[in-house]
Amino acid sequence: VDTVSNMVAHAEAIAGINGSFFFENLSPMGLLISEGVQSNGLRNVDWGVFFIGKNGRADLIHTRDWNDEKEADFAIQTGPRLVVNGKPLTFRDSMARRSAICVLDSNDVVLLATDNAVLMRDLAVFLSRPESMGGMGCRNALNLDGGSSTHFVVPGRKPTFGVSGFDRVPVAIGVFRKR
Repeated sequence: VDTVSNMVAHAEAIAGINGSFFFENLSPMGLLISEGVQSNGLRNVDWGVFFIGKNGRADLIHTRDWNDEKEADFAIQTGPRLVVNGKPLTFRDSMARRSAICVLDSNDVVLLATDNAVLMRDLAVFLSRPESMGGMGCRNALNLDGGSSTHFVVPGRKPTFGVSGFDRVPVAIGVFRKR
């Protein structure tokens, strides 16, 4: 359990964002696979699974569509899903800082975090809206843990770029250069 900034520095990642929700004992909620090794099992909840297959392609699917035959190099289960097939989902709303992962296509993924509180429905609409209309054009998007756990770090950028979190988190998603 640490800040995403420290995790990114330790792993020598080029960027990082907070990951899944977690229980009071700091164990993660939901599936976690890193470097092809599963460290946490799938939860039977109405969430999504973002994964990168052994072929390097990214996808985001509903939890019910996950199976162990996916052969993922990386996977994280969290939720709710914000955008499905280009359409924003609807939510009972509350204001909070948010972080999300957006799949534009199997080769392009966007990580984002808000420094201020926003409604989840507004985030979903923004993510689904085409770029030509001021949005992100996400085909699919997934909510990550947010609120005080919202962290987004891109070290070495001038000016400094990112969103500082208030809490330490047990899971972060690191971005690394292709090998």
